[in-house]
Amino acid sequence: MTHNSELSKTSAKAIRLIYFLIISLAITGGLKYCIQSFYQSSSGRCDFKLLSLFVVFMTFVVRFFLGSYKCLTYDIEVQHNRKIILVDSLGFFSNSILLYIWSLSYQDPTKSIYLILILCIIDTIWLVLVRLASKGWERFQIQWIWHNIVFILICVLLLKILWKEQFVLLVVSCIAFILDFTMNFELYFPKRYPKVLKVFIAGPYGDNLTEEEIKKNVLNAEIYGKNIALKGHIPFIPHKMLEGWQKDNRFSVKDFKKIDETWLNECDALYYTSQSKGADEELKTAKKMGLFIIYNIDDLDNLE
Repeated sequence: MTHNSELSKTSAKAIRLIYFLIISLAITGGLKYCIQSFYQSSSGRCDFKLLSLFVVFMTFVVRFFLGSYKCLTYDIEVQHNRKIILVDSLGFFSNSILLYIWSLSYQDPTKSIYLILILCIIDTIWLVLVRLASKGWERFQIQWIWHNIVFILICVLLLKILWKEQFVLLVVSCIAFILDFTMNFELYFPKRYPKVLKVFIAGPYGDNLTEEEIKKNVLNAEIYGKNIALKGHIPFIPHKMLEGWQKDNRFSVKDFKKIDETWLNECDALYYTSQSKGADEELKTAKKMGLFIIYNIDDLDNLE
């Protein structure tokens, strides 16, 4: 394992630990106040309004914590993109601090609405900055932005005309919680990969290149495949399999895509070696299939 890989793992553990501690303080602080209010109630009954605000608070904590944790881990251990990691860290720590402040004042409906508003605005800014620093939108990122927009609009309405109706927040929060975990199940609960992965190699092949350039791309793909095999995994090299097929007029680009997608479906992971039109399409398809995405050969050493 290289020095960079060891540093990435150490950084991931340190950042996740700090983030986990702040969120833990937020949860325990909010839970403590809720329990104290219950025991101090003169009627001995639970205040449903307070309980509803606590549920709203917890749906945000769970969604933001798990989503941030998964994204931060992925960006540190897989993508190795320093810009994205920096944006992640700033955004997530801002959110965790706001969640902690919210835990101390969630019993106040007006303060809760203002904090939700700020949280959603910061989260949306983070998502846009991540998009600018990466190759494109992920499905869950688009969904999160829509969730934020809905909450921002609802908070504005509540502050203007319905500020006492915290039950509106309760219903919307629960719906958002269920939709988020249903639509992004693979993000929150990723499947376990086998110890020996079948790895699809995605990289440039033809794309209007000369014969000499194509041969170089095939050779590079073969080298990547050998390196993957030396790490104990099973490579699939479409460059070798389809080499020269572009000269056969009986086959179209559509046929090549069909073959690629069929083999992708048989693999556990995709190794994205470098940018090209075909490789980008294979990467997009692999993400939809829930495959493990590899950007660096050393990522294979970081599998848990």
